Amino acid sequence: MKSASNTSTESVAEAEKNLDTAKKEYEETHETYKDQFIDRIRDIRKDILNRDYGDALEKAEDLTRDKLEEDRAAREFNRREMEYWQERIESNYEDRSIEHKGERESDLR
Repeated sequence: MKSASNTSTESVAEAEKNLDTAKKEYEETHETYKDQFIDRIRDIRKDILNRDYGDALEKAEDLTRDKLEEDRAAREFNRREMEYWQERIESNYEDRSIEHKGERESDLR
């Protein structure tokens, strides 16, 4: 009985570790780009107004790539967060099942 509880505790700990890693990655990515996005959009608009379409297109492609990277990190964080909560729920269910099984066995005695 204890081994099932230990396994569920370990899986929750692993899920929590994965969640922390994904959160750090997302926060680093977000911090890297958040202040730059508005300035970069203004720069692109300035290039368009100056009819420098080649530079505007190149900058827009770079901005899109960076924004996609930030979005990927956010999705990974969300996925890891769902896994973490799923592990916590399953662990709690397993722990309660073990407790109830123990209560039922003692009631039968």
